Amino acid sequence: MNEFKSKQYEQALDELRGMLATNHEIADLLRKDKRTIDNWARQKRFPNGSVLEIPGGNRLFKVDLILKGMEQNYVKRRVI
Repeated sequence: MNEFKSKQYEQALDELRGMLATNHEIADLLRKDKRTIDNWARQKRFPNGSVLEIPGGNRLFKVDLILKGMEQNYVKRRVI
């Protein structure tokens, strides 16, 4: 877990705090297909509070919470 706790990583998360991204931007960030991100959001695979549903059926994602959730999931899988 210490490999994620570098100062640069923490500074990057601080800069991303509060930023919102579309499903396409999150797909690019995670190197996944846009439809995969939609499916994960529908299946509630992202951390609580990280996905905002807006009128018209679209979603916005809180970037910092998505990255923290991915970090925790990665660390759990590496430990097990």
